[in-house]
Amino acid sequence: MKFMVLLFSLLLQRQTHKMDYERNQVWFERLVKPFDVINLSVKGQVLAYLTAVVLPSVLLWGALAAIAPLFWGLVGFVAQVLVFLYILGRDDYSQHFKQYKACWQRQDYQAAYICAHELLNVDEKRCAASPKQLHQEVTEALIYTWFTRFFVVVFWLLVAGVPGAFGCMLSYWFAQTYRLDWTHILVSALEWIPARILSVSMALAGDFVGSFSKSMTYFTDFHTDSKTVLLGSAQLNESDSEFSVSEAQDKLSDINQLMIRCAIIWLLMAAFFTIFGRL
Repeated sequence: MKFMVLLFSLLLQRQTHKMDYERNQVWFERLVKPFDVINLSVKGQVLAYLTAVVLPSVLLWGALAAIAPLFWGLVGFVAQVLVFLYILGRDDYSQHFKQYKACWQRQDYQAAYICAHELLNVDEKRCAASPKQLHQEVTEALIYTWFTRFFVVVFWLLVAGVPGAFGCMLSYWFAQTYRLDWTHILVSALEWIPARILSVSMALAGDFVGSFSKSMTYFTDFHTDSKTVLLGSAQLNESDSEFSVSEAQDKLSDINQLMIRCAIIWLLMAAFFTIFGRL
């Protein structure tokens, strides 16, 4: 069932994506508005998290369980697909990188800076030093966007169903709204296993010899954050002498294709475990 929900959601996302689509978060903002989270004690902040994240996820689980038997499970299946489509989002964020690549190709680096800052949420101060650093930041943003928008939520879908993926999304929203120390730890915990599985997937779909052994060492590394794990597996470090402006956009395309191959590996693994009755 989980694999079918994932498959149908991806097909619908592909058919209904919109360039300027944004998920409606108004209901979540209203839910957390009564809580002055920043000025609360840690216990109060946790209570706000339970109310804004855990409670909606539990209610969603109850609602899906209640409608599951209706019409031979069809109503429950459709509801799960629609909710997971909402979690994935219908915005085609790959188009943002295409806009950046178009600016880069015509050597309009000022427009590339603007695109990176406004569309890709790249820190303007960090990427303003040189074209090389800009491109490095955009490449990192591409990998991490793929990870947070697809791989993490797919992992929690397969582990805990649609309510688990929903709770994961809300946890990201809560952590982004209130940048607290404990929410950073919480997000790191949510990302720990998916990041390391994706790291191995990147080695299998990319440079196996150069990165597989390094990817395996991360499974016993409890200190390296998820972003560092993924970037280390992608082997992005280049010296100034190795960086080529003319080849940079091709490398960005290579990274995007690598993430697509990793997504295919995850889908195949999900299908495998579904066939053998593990999902």
